Amino acid sequence: MAYQFITIPVQGMTCASCVATIEKQIKKIDGVKEVSANLALENVSISYDSDKTSPPEFIEGILRAGYKTPLASSNNKTSSVLFEEVNKRNLLQVWIGAIPVVIFGMFFHDFRPGQYLSFILAIFLMAFPGRYIFKKAWHQLKILTPAMESLVALSTLTALIFSAFTLFIPAMHNGHLWFETPAMIIAFIMTGKYLEEKAKRQSAASLQKLKDIQPTKAKVIRNGKEIELDVSDVQLNDRVLVRAYEVIPVDGKILIGSSHINESSITGEPMPRFKTKGDEVYAGSICQEGALTLLVNKEPSETVLSSIISAVTHALSSKAPAQRLADRIAGVFVPVVLVISLISFAAWMIFQKDGQFTMALTAMVNVLIIACPCALGLATPTALVAAIGKAALNGILFRDGETLEKTATTSLVAFDKTGTLTLGKPEVKDHYVIPENLAELPQWIPVFCAMEKASHHPLAEYVVNYLQQLFPPNEQLAIDHQVEIIPGKGVIYRNLDQVFRLGSLQWLQKEQIEISEEMDKIIEDWLKRAYTLVVFSVNKKAVMILAAGDTLRPDASSCVNALKKQGISSIMLTGDHEVSARVIAQKAGITTVFAECLPADKRKILEDYSSKGQTVLMIGDGINDAEALAYAHISATLGNSTSLALDLSGITLTHGKLLHLPLSIHLARFTRKIIHQNLVWTFVYNVLCIPIAAGVLFPFTGQLLNPMIAAAAMSISSIMVVSNSLRIKKLNLQI
Repeated sequence: MAYQFITIPVQGMTCASCVATIEKQIKKIDGVKEVSANLALENVSISYDSDKTSPPEFIEGILRAGYKTPLASSNNKTSSVLFEEVNKRNLLQVWIGAIPVVIFGMFFHDFRPGQYLSFILAIFLMAFPGRYIFKKAWHQLKILTPAMESLVALSTLTALIFSAFTLFIPAMHNGHLWFETPAMIIAFIMTGKYLEEKAKRQSAASLQKLKDIQPTKAKVIRNGKEIELDVSDVQLNDRVLVRAYEVIPVDGKILIGSSHINESSITGEPMPRFKTKGDEVYAGSICQEGALTLLVNKEPSETVLSSIISAVTHALSSKAPAQRLADRIAGVFVPVVLVISLISFAAWMIFQKDGQFTMALTAMVNVLIIACPCALGLATPTALVAAIGKAALNGILFRDGETLEKTATTSLVAFDKTGTLTLGKPEVKDHYVIPENLAELPQWIPVFCAMEKASHHPLAEYVVNYLQQLFPPNEQLAIDHQVEIIPGKGVIYRNLDQVFRLGSLQWLQKEQIEISEEMDKIIEDWLKRAYTLVVFSVNKKAVMILAAGDTLRPDASSCVNALKKQGISSIMLTGDHEVSARVIAQKAGITTVFAECLPADKRKILEDYSSKGQTVLMIGDGINDAEALAYAHISATLGNSTSLALDLSGITLTHGKLLHLPLSIHLARFTRKIIHQNLVWTFVYNVLCIPIAAGVLFPFTGQLLNPMIAAAAMSISSIMVVSNSLRIKKLNLQI
């Protein structure tokens, strides 16, 4: 059964309880496999069986929970006044209404006209700027999932109703008026949510930057005419025109023209690459000179850049274990707070003799306000959004929040050799020619090149290119049908009285080819370096030898050294032979090597390390290492502009740089630290503030906490959590 994945924007989420409410409603729908609401990104991601359900049902579930989505109606976004969309003008309106109420309540409390004006202004603030609080609270109560709005609505309504009775019933005229309490609570909450919304948008800005890389328009040539279309309307095999200094809007092949292309946004390579007819170019890269005509070879939704954006979006929409824990806590937090507030009210009514009702009411309102779960809901998602966005802009893709959190615990990194520690592309390192044969070599090189081409050996292309650079051929020979190929050994070509052979050293030795003493010394040296040798002979005599080998990545040793500084051990797992593996490992700075490993052997080795308590990160090419990658606690792969292997690995280093691996661990550890700080802060905040709000300090101070201060403390708590998470965006990713 194939599940589909969709992300739907949600308007009106303000705390962890909102997340739980939305998830609860959508989980009720038959066919839903997984659902994850994200407070920081203001969306809900759903994995579902398309045979049983569809997006319209999810939209109905969101509306049923008391929230809105722009997908439900084109008018929703403009007709709804939501916390997240409070603008400066609305905020100014709130403070203009709240300040007179505070002045009359604190300094001119007995001024009768001021009392009536305060009542009118409080009603206005609750009925207009703050009405969404009460609408959402009503929805929450109807579906029995009380959240932040429920706490605020109960506290402000209680204060307003009590003050109204005191004002309009003569017998209660001597009672305390609390009109400034609902006015300032609404003002503080709206100010806090406005600042919090700005900070959340900053933490999600990295994803938007990725989206902004790709143009929205493309110049398409159809029927001989140039027309401008939305990129989403471009079709396969369209011809797209790109002029100098323009950003390429699609993935395609160059049909006409040539230019240096800046691909730094895709590959991370700072130097532009020269590309001409037949070369691939990618959306988001920049044409630096001249004009290009491209043949579109990928749908706009399937470009390399789109796959990166899709991977980041999916990662941002997922939940880390710490976030799931916070959500579970939030699910029981609000009912517990309601119970504590009622206990506070009852305790003051029982034990306080003078002004007991006013004191009890104050304590209850304080508890309801100060215990708002906003900070708890934001503690983890804001940090994950900032971290995953920061990583993506630096060429590191985390598959999800759980991967990021696990990466922070890495204690051992297992490297594959070929294609990971090395470039995976063999190249000829050196050559040696018998001195007395130098004069005849130009005649033999075309023959050897033709033999190599006929062999179809993996090294053939590299050997031919090397030979032709040494001795540019005057002619091309077509001798395919005359070449005898000995599988796994070499090639023989007979021409008149000459017999040409090329192949492995072991085969030619068995063929009793004569090797000079000087060449033998060179062979011995090259074998110690783990080079692959190609020997050329004419008539039973070796005349030339080439040494080929894989190249260690430039940053491999720096990567291993950086991991060591982080307290992380490194090992190598490879199917290559022992000598070659040891040589590469020594250059990289790795002392523990497992060579000649089959895929099952690699997994068994990782199992052994895991059983010893190691948290293993495996980095490989995602093909012959698939079994080990699947078993490791964290898997990683080096991506490139044509293959990101996003479905195989938890971490994809899209710029192809090994040094980004310790950077990803550094970022993950810092993010874990931020999440822990956020969770500790919210725990300490509630442990300290709820008892203070209930009046535990009254015997020592003779005063209860002012509800306005409780509202300010609640807002500041959320802002502190988001601001702490934004420190991740400023992290210097340098080792």
